[in-house]
Amino acid sequence: EGVPFVHFLSNEPNTLNDYLISAVASKLGRFAHPPNNKQNPLYRAEYGYQLCTRKLANIYKSISLANSVKLIEAELVCVDYQECQISGLKLSDGQTLSADLYVDCSGPEGRLILDLSSRVLTNDLVFESENTPSPRPGPPAQELTNTDLGWTSQTFLQNQSIHMTVYDNGKLPSKVSGTSKQKTISLGKLKETWVGNCVSVGQAAGVLEPISPAPLMLLQKDIERLLSLIPVSKDMTIEAMAFNKAFDADFTHASIFNQALHLTSNHKRDIKVHPKLERKLEQFKSRGLIVMYDLELFNEQDWAILFMGMGFRANRQDLFVQLSNSTNIDKYMSNFKTTIKSTADKMPPHHIYMDKLKSYLTRKQGSHV
Repeated sequence: EGVPFVHFLSNEPNTLNDYLISAVASKLGRFAHPPNNKQNPLYRAEYGYQLCTRKLANIYKSISLANSVKLIEAELVCVDYQECQISGLKLSDGQTLSADLYVDCSGPEGRLILDLSSRVLTNDLVFESENTPSPRPGPPAQELTNTDLGWTSQTFLQNQSIHMTVYDNGKLPSKVSGTSKQKTISLGKLKETWVGNCVSVGQAAGVLEPISPAPLMLLQKDIERLLSLIPVSKDMTIEAMAFNKAFDADFTHASIFNQALHLTSNHKRDIKVHPKLERKLEQFKSRGLIVMYDLELFNEQDWAILFMGMGFRANRQDLFVQLSNSTNIDKYMSNFKTTIKSTADKMPPHHIYMDKLKSYLTRKQGSHV
């Protein structure tokens, strides 16, 4: 009847997890590829692929080389600038490269863009990680746990698990693991991500806390946006304005989604809540409304899952739900929950499915799986 689903859960003793196929199946350690049929409960399942970004990058690299992309294996010595433009790149092999457009993919170092644009930093994080080999794929979901000083995550890949601990800078405990690698990273973004003939993407443009998929989503949006704005002349002013405006919106919305994950956490992080997040939270707690802004990365379902998962509930239930036959609603909710559970029970164990999927893809597409 056009009523947001969260209104039917206001008085429910059960959690939203009971109605999410990803949550139910991952708890059971099960997985199957989402079908295209929108009537199937599995259609919206988004978990379990255990993507190793470094291996994926190597696959893309090999494909690029096979398609006549010239690879120059040399170190960048210095960047020459002229009137807020890059005029050339000097390499360790003696070459000087010049181009119409430069794309900075150098990560947080921003080796091309930082002399053209300043960073707007928020805070520093210290993290340490430890990799443990695994003979088979681990559980299909990442595990995150709040601590007094930050948070920890356990990420499972096809042949290893990665345990990461994140602290706010200045709250690092006196003793840290001697077997893990400790690093410091500054969160924040560039004031302008496209300046002159140089555009930065991914972490060269902005760095977010990896507590959600936001960093990878931002990179994907950067690439899509750049492809749509490839300039046709050496005057890139309009393209740069459009890119910078959209990036700022993406980064802001991704930041407040990450920030929302800390609102009721147990660790002692001082949070200055963004005004947009305050309005979102106020409206949700008041009447179960998901406030959406233009160009948001995360959709209404993502926000509903986040707010419900953090324990927030609407103080006012939708009038339609209040006036509806509670017996019919209870029956619908029970059937919905049963369908989700029975679908998950029929799914194969995650590691078996992934082994067979990998074997199939290897036979079909070659060895890069």
